[in-house]
Amino acid sequence: MIYLDHAATTPVPKAVADAMYTVLTEQYANPNAQYPFGQEMRRSVEDWRAVIAKAVGCEANQLFFTSCGTEGDNWAIRAACWQNRHVGRHIVTTAVEHHAVLNCCQQLEQEG
Repeated sequence: MIYLDHAATTPVPKAVADAMYTVLTEQYANPNAQYPFGQEMRRSVEDWRAVIAKAVGCEANQLFFTSCGTEGDNWAIRAACWQNRHVGRHIVTTAVEHHAVLNCCQQLEQEG
Protein backbone atom coordinates (compact mmCIF):
# COMPACT_ATOMS: atom_id res chain seq x y z
CA MET A 1 0.00 0.00 0.00
CA ILE A 2 1.15 3.54 -0.74
CA TYR A 3 -0.24 6.04 1.76
CA LEU A 4 -0.64 9.53 0.35
CA ASP A 5 -2.62 11.39 3.02
CA HIS A 6 0.24 12.58 5.21
CA ALA A 7 -1.66 15.84 5.71
CA ALA A 8 -4.11 13.88 7.86
CA THR A 9 -1.66 11.72 9.79
CA THR A 10 1.91 10.58 9.51
CA PRO A 11 3.81 7.56 10.75
CA VAL A 12 5.40 7.97 14.16
CA PRO A 13 9.12 7.12 14.34
CA LYS A 14 9.78 4.07 16.53
CA ALA A 15 11.86 6.06 19.05
CA VAL A 16 8.96 8.49 19.52
CA ALA A 17 6.41 5.68 19.81
CA ASP A 18 8.59 3.93 22.39
CA ALA A 19 8.90 7.13 24.46
CA MET A 20 5.16 7.74 24.19
CA TYR A 21 4.41 4.16 25.24
CA THR A 22 6.40 4.62 28.43
CA VAL A 23 4.61 7.86 29.26
CA LEU A 24 1.18 6.44 28.43
CA THR A 25 1.66 3.27 30.50
CA GLU A 26 4.00 4.29 33.33
CA GLN A 27 4.16 8.09 33.62
CA TYR A 28 0.52 9.00 33.01
CA ALA A 29 0.09 11.44 35.89
CA ASN A 30 -1.83 14.69 35.57
CA PRO A 31 0.84 17.41 35.26
CA ASN A 32 -1.51 19.89 36.95
CA ALA A 33 -1.95 17.75 40.05
CA GLN A 34 -0.30 18.71 43.34
CA TYR A 35 0.82 15.21 44.33
CA PRO A 36 4.46 14.19 43.66
CA PHE A 37 3.64 11.92 40.67
CA GLY A 38 1.85 14.82 38.99
CA GLN A 39 4.60 17.32 39.78
CA GLU A 40 7.17 14.92 38.29
CA MET A 41 5.10 14.81 35.11
CA ARG A 42 4.86 18.62 35.09
CA ARG A 43 8.67 18.84 35.15
CA SER A 44 8.84 16.34 32.28
CA VAL A 45 6.31 18.28 30.21
CA GLU A 46 8.24 21.51 30.78
CA ASP A 47 11.49 19.78 29.78
CA TRP A 48 9.85 18.50 26.58
CA ARG A 49 8.40 21.94 25.91
CA ALA A 50 11.89 23.47 26.14
CA VAL A 51 13.33 20.93 23.70
CA ILE A 52 10.56 21.51 21.15
CA ALA A 53 10.71 25.30 21.56
CA LYS A 54 14.43 25.27 20.86
CA ALA A 55 13.87 23.10 17.77
CA VAL A 56 11.28 25.50 16.33
CA GLY A 57 13.04 28.67 17.44
CA CYS A 58 10.71 30.12 20.04
CA GLU A 59 10.62 30.63 23.77
CA ALA A 60 9.19 27.76 25.81
CA ASN A 61 6.42 30.02 27.15
CA GLN A 62 5.30 30.68 23.56
CA LEU A 63 4.68 26.97 22.87
CA PHE A 64 1.33 25.41 23.69
CA PHE A 65 0.20 21.83 23.30
CA THR A 66 -3.30 21.04 22.03
CA SER A 67 -5.11 17.72 22.06
CA CYS A 68 -5.52 17.54 18.28
CA GLY A 69 -5.24 19.41 15.01
CA THR A 70 -8.84 20.58 15.15
CA GLU A 71 -8.28 22.26 18.50
CA GLY A 72 -5.09 23.85 17.20
CA ASP A 73 -6.82 25.11 14.03
CA ASN A 74 -9.69 26.59 16.02
CA TRP A 75 -7.39 28.24 18.51
CA ALA A 76 -5.20 29.75 15.78
CA ILE A 77 -8.13 31.06 13.73
CA ARG A 78 -9.95 32.53 16.71
CA ALA A 79 -6.74 34.10 18.05
CA ALA A 80 -6.01 35.67 14.64
CA CYS A 81 -9.54 37.05 14.49
CA TRP A 82 -9.29 38.46 18.00
CA GLN A 83 -5.89 40.04 17.37
CA ASN A 84 -7.15 41.65 14.16
CA ARG A 85 -10.69 42.52 15.30
CA HIS A 86 -10.09 46.23 14.71
CA VAL A 87 -8.74 45.70 11.19
CA GLY A 88 -11.78 44.01 9.65
CA ARG A 89 -14.36 41.30 9.92
CA HIS A 90 -13.55 39.02 7.00
CA ILE A 91 -11.88 35.64 6.66
CA VAL A 92 -11.01 34.29 3.23
CA THR A 93 -10.81 30.52 2.83
CA THR A 94 -11.75 27.92 0.22
CA ALA A 95 -14.39 25.21 -0.02
CA VAL A 96 -11.67 22.57 -0.09
CA GLU A 97 -10.24 23.59 3.28
CA HIS A 98 -10.24 21.04 6.10
CA HIS A 99 -13.50 20.76 8.08
CA ALA A 100 -11.73 21.99 11.21
CA VAL A 101 -11.07 25.29 9.45
CA LEU A 102 -14.38 25.54 7.57
CA ASN A 103 -16.50 24.75 10.61
CA CYS A 104 -14.63 27.29 12.73
CA CYS A 105 -15.05 29.96 10.03
CA GLN A 106 -18.77 29.16 9.71
CA GLN A 107 -19.19 29.43 13.49
CA LEU A 108 -17.41 32.78 13.49
CA GLU A 109 -19.67 33.93 10.66
CA GLN A 110 -22.74 33.02 12.74
CA GLU A 111 -21.26 34.95 15.66
CA GLY A 112 -20.98 38.02 13.45
